[in-house]
Amino acid sequence: MRKQVEASCVNKIILLMFFLTTPFFSYGQKNQYLLFDICNDSIFTSGDMKYYNIDDNLFEISRYQQVDTISGKWLKNIEFTTINKLWVEGEKLHNSIINEGVKKKSLKVIETYNQLFEHIYVIEKLQNDKFKRTRVWWIDY
Repeated sequence: MRKQVEASCVNKIILLMFFLTTPFFSYGQKNQYLLFDICNDSIFTSGDMKYYNIDDNLFEISRYQQVDTISGKWLKNIEFTTINKLWVEGEKLHNSIINEGVKKKSLKVIETYNQLFEHIYVIEKLQNDKFKRTRVWWIDY
């Protein structure tokens, strides 16, 4: 009986901690999807590194090694973003984090927007109704 009460208390504490910390880690954490346009964008290699060049922004392909194939049906359920939207949203999130840190007197340093947008994917058209989804690292500096 005593172990059940202790386990129940531990579970409640863990849930409480989760709900209290979620707002601080949830900024920008939804998946961000960029569409690779073969007419306007490019892929290039520099040494061992491979990059997508989308709207004059580089995205490292090989950092995460997360590539899969998805169908066009799945693609209809996602919302695409643009480079401009990422910059604007990143700036807003960065400023709100700085302002929040100033109020709490504990500043959080954001070195790259990859800290804000943890999951950025580039979607590239393959043949038929297939698309390649690649998790990338945004070279935003």
